Amino acid sequence: MTGLNIQFLAGDIVSLSRNGRGKGSSRFTLHTSLKKHAALTLAEGSTYVAHFGDIRQAAFTLAEVLITLGIIGVVAAMTMQTLISSYQKKQTVSQLKKAYSLLSNVISQSTAMNESPLYWDYNDENSFANQYIIPYVQVSKDCGVVSKAMFCYSGQSNEKNKLHQLDGGEITESIKYRSFILYNGMGVLMRLGHGSAGATSYIKFYVDINGESGKTVIGKDVFAFSMRPDWGDKYIFTAGVNGANASGVQNSSYLKDRNYLMSDVRGGCSKTAPSGTGYLQGDFCSLLIQADGWQIADDYPW
Repeated sequence: MTGLNIQFLAGDIVSLSRNGRGKGSSRFTLHTSLKKHAALTLAEGSTYVAHFGDIRQAAFTLAEVLITLGIIGVVAAMTMQTLISSYQKKQTVSQLKKAYSLLSNVISQSTAMNESPLYWDYNDENSFANQYIIPYVQVSKDCGVVSKAMFCYSGQSNEKNKLHQLDGGEITESIKYRSFILYNGMGVLMRLGHGSAGATSYIKFYVDINGESGKTVIGKDVFAFSMRPDWGDKYIFTAGVNGANASGVQNSSYLKDRNYLMSDVRGGCSKTAPSGTGYLQGDFCSLLIQADGWQIADDYPW
């Protein structure tokens, strides 16, 4: 075999030629050709030629690429927003349950050491907290009694410390609260009051479940809990069970009526509900989540 010459011709194709005499040599040549047929000739010492004709490559225009990327971006943004909201709701419920369990344990331990809450002294927030609450929970910072609904994260002058109702409005009423921060970072406001339906008194807790992050909004990252001594052997409940008898929340009509909890009654889980003495807008949100099986439903005013 005296030589081998292989040649491809199509658009921009490389031609390779090798001479069989001597040590051999390689030659690369660039060809440009458009044919409408393909041919391959086989013979010793001949040139092997393949013609590929009229080859056209498909491509997107810049406008088409930009439109496609825009559509992908919009869909991704919508999907991410839904995923983030779902994750935030699950985290909120998880932290809410932790706060509920923590307060339940505090009251249970205090009851074991200080007899029934029916006989506790409810006359002063400071002495009450020092005797019945603080000894049974790990507190990282205690700011004592404050005259407004203010948490005590790094001083009490910044916006984060102010308690807000569900629509974002600041709570400005002048009522004494015991303010402290728990070991897990949760902020707590505790107040005393006189209840109804035979209750001698009640304790109200506002727990900021995500600590220094968030906006301290009742029903979003702050949730209300109530404790009344006439509720038998179970004392701590999510707020909104006013009117429950000695059997507690199980017999409360409010627990069974989510329309009421979401209505524009005082303390309702609605952005148009009023705030008033004893209940603030969004107070019932904690009970609504509990009544819905510890989940934030689609119609929740998130």
